[in-house]
Formats: sequence, structure tokens, C-alpha cells
Amino acid sequence: MEILRGTVLSEGLVAGEALVLSSGEVIIPDVVVKPSDREKEVARFRRAVDGTLKEINELTNATEGRLGDLTRMLGTYQSLLADESIINQVLEQIRTKRKSAATAVRQVIAGYVEDFRRMGGPLANYAPELEDLGRRLVARILGKELPSLDRLPRKVVIVADEITPMQALSIDRDKVIGFVTQSGSPESHTAILSRHLGIPAITGIENVASIVPQGASIIVDGLEGVVVLDPDKAMKQTYAMKIRRATRTRWQTTTISPEESVTQDGVRATIRCNVDTSDHVRELAAMGADGVGLFRTEFLYIGKAVPPDEKAQAKSYEETLKAFGSRPVIFRTMDFGADKFDARVDAVKEENPALGLRSIRLSFAREDLFRTQLRALLRASVHGNARIMFPMVTDAGEFLRAKAILEVVKSELKAERVPFAADVPVGVMIELPAAAIASAALMKVADFGSIGTNDLTQYTLAVDRTNGRVSDWYKPHHPAICRLIKVAVEAGLATGKEVSVCGEMAGSTRLVPVLMGLGVRSFSMAPPRMGQVVDRISRLTLPACRALADAVLASPDAEEALAVIDAFESRAVEERAPAPRKRRS
Repeated sequence: MEILRGTVLSEGLVAGEALVLSSGEVIIPDVVVKPSDREKEVARFRRAVDGTLKEINELTNATEGRLGDLTRMLGTYQSLLADESIINQVLEQIRTKRKSAATAVRQVIAGYVEDFRRMGGPLANYAPELEDLGRRLVARILGKELPSLDRLPRKVVIVADEITPMQALSIDRDKVIGFVTQSGSPESHTAILSRHLGIPAITGIENVASIVPQGASIIVDGLEGVVVLDPDKAMKQTYAMKIRRATRTRWQTTTISPEESVTQDGVRATIRCNVDTSDHVRELAAMGADGVGLFRTEFLYIGKAVPPDEKAQAKSYEETLKAFGSRPVIFRTMDFGADKFDARVDAVKEENPALGLRSIRLSFAREDLFRTQLRALLRASVHGNARIMFPMVTDAGEFLRAKAILEVVKSELKAERVPFAADVPVGVMIELPAAAIASAALMKVADFGSIGTNDLTQYTLAVDRTNGRVSDWYKPHHPAICRLIKVAVEAGLATGKEVSVCGEMAGSTRLVPVLMGLGVRSFSMAPPRMGQVVDRISRLTLPACRALADAVLASPDAEEALAVIDAFESRAVEERAPAPRKRRS
């Protein structure tokens, strides 16, 4: 048995058989073409281009009704196939240097891929599609078939260095139950599609396609970011129980009852869900959550040919608000930067984007886009219980600067006689150590706060949470993280304002007792985790949680803190039915 750790792209739990995909690369002998055969090679290349374009168009038509706007992922392929500079360089290699069509394609594409990756920024994001396009052209020239995911004999977990957009869009949804890859990011095509379809996905595992044997037994824990290879009997039994508890996928309706998220001694916890787009919001609303604790608005941009305008954004926000009715929906303004990059928002390459012009800083720099988004949010606000939240704020001054722009936008809409909710609550993400330390001042000016534990952990411990090489250092249970959370929660209590948690910690059944002990009473998480968190809370008592939190805070390091948490879990009564309880008035 081997346990591999990576980064979660899509939530969920599955166990099955591994299907390891090869890259599809073929060996091409570097031969010199006879002068008389050059035009034959040109013709082979042009047929490959036409055939590949036809294949893309057919895939678009076949999936558009099922996947909608996601088929626009294929637009990159179409653009690259229409790029005259690429076409002309391949033709020059054939006609001038007498390369075969396959060799010419391979060399030209390899050169572009290297250039794209070296330049970084938005161009680097196109490298995987360009590599895949090169493989497809070469395979078509040579009459070879690439690995296909549309006709699979049985259910499998796909293991690969990277899943290409064409592979991702052509998957057999009934047979592909999980993804495990070496490369990927939250805005990658695999991540977007897997979240859309409710398929658990984990990335950031180095050389995973070499580590995992073909057909191996594999467990994908898309809640904790763990892949278990060849699990032993005990591990299989443990996960069988976990999977039974989470039998529904993200978009299937598993209802929870807010009345059930009450501790044994009657302390109520609010359970909300995280949302990427307005897709499936009706199903999500039917699951019974107390609302949306985090709507990631930046995902409205990803996969689109052009940035969404005010009307398109307002429509998405309106759909979500209507679906949740009187329940609050917290919209985080666009949080671009670091692992979520869009060239249409900011095309400047930064050496260290995690510490660069991202999130609220980028909104200040691109106030035109920020104002458009705020106008859309305010337009939609009349359709439900909308709340607006600013990300990556460091102090009260930055928050007030962002709120001042919001007030200007309100004045503009009022002058235009556009209806909007004038009293929309405005909150702040507490996800930087500076914000947590300054939370007393922040909570005096903000209407509510939300602790983003992912970035709070990343910035406090100086660990890139998307880098598999340092994933062992990413420890949200670290006493320093818990202390910052406690400071922020106490700032909320002092001002009578809610401070919730919307990062990965909120959905961890192991860490929820710690958070309850630190004073957290509102949690927002990926939909599949809600039922498990409600169940966990119903088996807790507040004194036990407080004792646990105190022990974690008193721990000298992360290892001892984890030992304290593990000891708490080992003696927990989570398998016993909760005793009858009375709710506090």
C-alpha cells in the first residue's frame, strides 16, 4: 500500500481500477525527403490539419448540448490550427529542409511549446493544448490512434501526466469515475470539467503515471487530497464506509437539514456551500444548505471566448440568488492571480504571482472590470439575499477603498434609475496573516468576515499549496494557523459580526471540532462535504471542542497538534447515534 498526496481539483470519494494513459508520443525517424516527394508531404500535412479540425468540430457538436459553454475549451485548438505562422513554419521545414510532415510538425510544435513555457504568463497556459495538437497531427499523418476515453469497457480512474481538453470533453461519464494527474491547476480544463460533472480529481503528484501500475487498485480521496495505491484490507474497509456516506455526487440531490447541524449540547452551526458558477444551482439549493458562503466569481471568465459583460454576469448572479431565495449568497469579487490567471484581465508576467498584482489589488488596477462586476452584482441583488465580499484585503484602509468604489457604482446606478438593493452587506476575506492580525479594525468597518484557510495557511507557512513537492509542509492544523483563526473569530464576536470559514478546513471532519472550539459557528464547503460535516457536528459537545482547540493552540509544533487531533478522533463517539438533545433558545 502506498499513500500519495496532491492538490484537490474536484471534491469526492471513489475507489476503482487505474487506467494509466500514455502521452501518445510516437517515435519519428528523422529522414530526408526526396525533392520529388516534398509536395506529397505537404499534402499529408494539410490533410492532417483538415482531419483534426473536422474532429474538433464534430466533438464540439456532439458535446455542446451536454456541456454547453465548456465546449469553448476547444477554441484554443481551432485558433492554433488557423495560426498562419505555425502552418508556414511547418511548410518551410518540409519544402526547404526536406523534413517529413510528421518530423516538421513535431519540431515546430516543440519549439513553440518551449517558447510559451519560457515566456510564462498567459502563453504558458496554452502549452498543453499545443502539445496535444502536435500529437494529434503527427498521429493522423502516420495513421496512428491516440488513447481515447469515449469507449471504455468498465469504470476506471484515469491516471496521467495531464488530461488534455479533447480527452476531457470526450470522456465516457458513466465509466470515468476519477482523475489523478501530475499537472493541473484550479482553472485547468480537467478541473473545470471534473467539477462540472462531479468527478473527483487530484493533481500535483510527480511522475504519477510512472508510479501507478496499469490496472492497479486505487482510491481517490478528493476531500483530503490523498490517493491510496493498492490499499490493504483495513484501508479498503475504512474508505468503503466513507464512500457509502458520500454516495451522491456533487450535483445529485442529497438533502441536509439545518436543524441537524447542532451539537449534543445544543449549539447551532450554519452550513453553507461553495459555488464556482451558476450551473446546477437549483440542485445545490435543494440540498438544504443555509446558503452560499463563497461564490467564486472569477470562474465566470474561465472557458469563455471573451470576458463576461455586465449583462452576462448579472444573469449568472441572478440565477443563483433566485435559486436560494431568502438564504444568503456571498459573492467574492474576482480573485484572479497566482493559480487563477486570465490574460484578458492581466497579461503581465510576474516572477512571483502569489505575491504580485492579484485579487483586490488587480481589481484596483483594472477598475473598469471591477466596476462592471460591481454593477452586475448590484443589478442582481434585487433577486435575493446578496452579499459582496472583497478578497486578499490586508487592512481596513484597503477595504474602505474597495467599498468607496462600490458606493460610486451605486450612485451611477441610482442616477440611471437602475433598481438595486441599497443595503447589500459588504464583507471581507481574512486570508492573509496581516488581515487576521488586523481583524479587530477590519471587523469594525466590514459587515462580516470569512476566513479563507487555504491562502491563510499558504501565506503563513510559506508553502505553495498547488506544489506537490512541498505538500507535506502544507499543514492547516498548525498551531500558528489556529491562533490566527482565533484572533479573527474573537474580532467578530467583539463587534457582533459573523466570521465564517470557507477554506478546506471548513469541510474537514477532522478539523471541524477544532474550529468549533476556536469559536467558529459558520462553515462553507464543497457540496459533497456538507452531509459529513453536519453528521460530525451532531456528535460533538462544545466543552470537548474547546478543550481540543486549547490543546492544539498549546502544541509546540504541527506534529504534536496533529497527534492531539488524532487522539481526539480515536476516542470520538462518531459511530454512535447521537443522544437526544435539546436546542438552546
